[in-house]
Amino acid sequence: MKLILLYLLINYGAVKGKVLEKGTSRPVEYAVVVVFDKSGKQAGGTYADSTGEFLVERLKPGKYYATVDFIGYQKARTDTFTIKDGDVKDLGVIYLSPSYIKTSPVKATAKAPRVRREVDRTIVTPSQDVISSGGNASDVLRNVPGVSVSITGEVLIKNSKNYTVLINNKPTLLEPSQVLKEIPASQIERIEIITNPSAEYDPESNAIVNIVLKKSTYKVENSFSLRFGTFSNYGVSFTLGAVKGKNSFYGMGNYNKYSQALQYEMEMKNPSDTISLDKTNFYSHDLPKNIRLGANLNIGKHATLTFDGEAGKYILDYSGDFLYRSDSGSYRNPIVAKWTSNFFSGSIDFSRDFESGSIDASLYAGKLDTDKSHEAPKIVDGDTVGGIRMKGDGSLNQLRFDFSADKTIGKFKLSTGYRYSMKKFESTTSTEIIGDSTYENPLNSRRVVNAGYVKIKSSYRKLNYAVGLRFEGTDRKIGNFTIKRSDIFPSFYVSTRLSQFSKLSFSYSRRIRRPSAYDLNPVDVWETSNEVHKGNPSLKPQFNDSYELSFETPLGEKIYLSASGYYLYSKDYFNKVEEVGDSGIIVKKEVNFPYRKEIGGNFDLEWKLSRFMRFTLSPEIYRYRFKKDTGIEDGMFYMVRAMFSGLVIPIGFIQAGVQYIGPYTETFGKMAPVFGAQFGYMIQIKNIAVTLAFMDVFHTYKSSWTNESDGNYIHKEMSMRYPSISISIRYINRKLQIGKGERINSEDIKSM
Repeated sequence: MKLILLYLLINYGAVKGKVLEKGTSRPVEYAVVVVFDKSGKQAGGTYADSTGEFLVERLKPGKYYATVDFIGYQKARTDTFTIKDGDVKDLGVIYLSPSYIKTSPVKATAKAPRVRREVDRTIVTPSQDVISSGGNASDVLRNVPGVSVSITGEVLIKNSKNYTVLINNKPTLLEPSQVLKEIPASQIERIEIITNPSAEYDPESNAIVNIVLKKSTYKVENSFSLRFGTFSNYGVSFTLGAVKGKNSFYGMGNYNKYSQALQYEMEMKNPSDTISLDKTNFYSHDLPKNIRLGANLNIGKHATLTFDGEAGKYILDYSGDFLYRSDSGSYRNPIVAKWTSNFFSGSIDFSRDFESGSIDASLYAGKLDTDKSHEAPKIVDGDTVGGIRMKGDGSLNQLRFDFSADKTIGKFKLSTGYRYSMKKFESTTSTEIIGDSTYENPLNSRRVVNAGYVKIKSSYRKLNYAVGLRFEGTDRKIGNFTIKRSDIFPSFYVSTRLSQFSKLSFSYSRRIRRPSAYDLNPVDVWETSNEVHKGNPSLKPQFNDSYELSFETPLGEKIYLSASGYYLYSKDYFNKVEEVGDSGIIVKKEVNFPYRKEIGGNFDLEWKLSRFMRFTLSPEIYRYRFKKDTGIEDGMFYMVRAMFSGLVIPIGFIQAGVQYIGPYTETFGKMAPVFGAQFGYMIQIKNIAVTLAFMDVFHTYKSSWTNESDGNYIHKEMSMRYPSISISIRYINRKLQIGKGERINSEDIKSM
């Protein structure tokens, strides 16, 4: 390893610097930095980070100059500088001046990374993903290391649904899977996946998915997107922005329909009967629509006030006509269901910068009203002999207040914060067992969390480190019982550069997974005419100790390697289990297992085939073991994915991706192998981009569960009726100054 690093250090150099706004000295995040050699040929490029700093690596010895640019600013160019073997040239601070001059169009070529790793998170940039450009946030996360998307569009992070979704670092009201389908990819600036959050983050769940929308202060964007595809898939979305002085205003909205046609099969056995479900077409439709308005106001030179509000509706409906056959006869089970959610939220944020620190305060409030209906009669020879009808409504109110302060003292940066969070949920569900009885299920819950944290960041020689501690007091009331507890959540992070081009980092955090009120409520809730959920009031919270190690290094001029590994220990691990009850009824419930252990990792090998073509190979694998009351079970999960992307001169840009998930064991059964493929093609003419995408090609789902002691057995299969094919048309007008008398569309930058 030392010989490899020495070789890299001798044969390459780098350039670093910092980009600030002239007059305010604020960092210009995502400023485009391009390095050219003395002949004017592009040699490398990158984006400035949240502090304005940038680093362009893997530069051969020689003379170069750099340009720095961003939307709404005048382009800056550096003097010529020289890179020597192993040299890191510091350009210091580069200032950009705001400018709004209208100019003539010009085209640039390069390619920004679609997925990149940062110190504590993975960053996904939708604008660099042709395949998902006409889809939603769920589509953007396909082919991202550590993430998998099921056949129904459900997103799993390290094969787990235990994650939290935020929008602009604010909580969301809908379920995570619904939030990811609600937001069009065209409105997303980036998605941050934090798998080992530190003390300032809520410790709920194993990971955080933060969706950052396009609403930067000095960005002017006006765009309109139209999408249509197979099986009633269509949608429109828009983004508008305006700047007046140092203040900016934005608005965005969308109306979409995401539909699926699936084929479903199932076989169930118990000691007295065998029930088979013939291949049946199952249809699902997600219809999100929303509008969001906001403003960023500058109060003086160092203070900012931000307003953000959203209102929308989410409708989920599904249907199918199921035919069951058993030893004793056959029956039909037509299912029609609809779930409607109306929501609105608003937030006010205040931030103030000082010479050696800053303070931030935020107030968020939201309300969600839901209404659901589900009808699944059991029909024998044309007569309704059973089944269920269900109706329900619910209300969720959420309030959150945050205050944080940062202070730099010598080499140390001290961060402290406080959070008050309240969630109140009420619902009533009426279930009719057709021909038998009707019963009501009221559910009321309230959760209040008071939290505080302290975090210290500093450096020692080549090491950068951060230590944090979070304290939480939780007060929950669910029905007639209450839960009160106090917990401490430590976190730790350290990183070092093994050379100017290779980085190594390690992190630890303690997390919690709290059971939902639905999981704890001790009643039977029918989900379909053959499936019932039974709450478990004895369910304990799950605590997770997470350790992560990551490494990045170039392997020559055209290949770059980034790798990460982790170990996760979950105490009182809980998950949903299924059992076959009387008359073939599937009973679902959550139970605690003593523990679950996981160890694994993934790596990305990026190969730059040419200036316009890249190939990425991303294998991931982990082993796990969980202890049940009946003994210890273990297994292995592995996934291999590959993606090719390139510019096909002069007619467009293509992307193709494939993924394979091997067979593995879960608490509820055995999963069969899964293979999936996607393809996208985009052509752009001036401000209009047209994209053709094929999704979920060959995608399947199979699972089976067997209990040899009592003879129970469940086998399920699901497959796409046909691949999802969509065409999207997008118009965008974004102004980016690159020099006097010139203008460029940022969508024309197949950036760095």
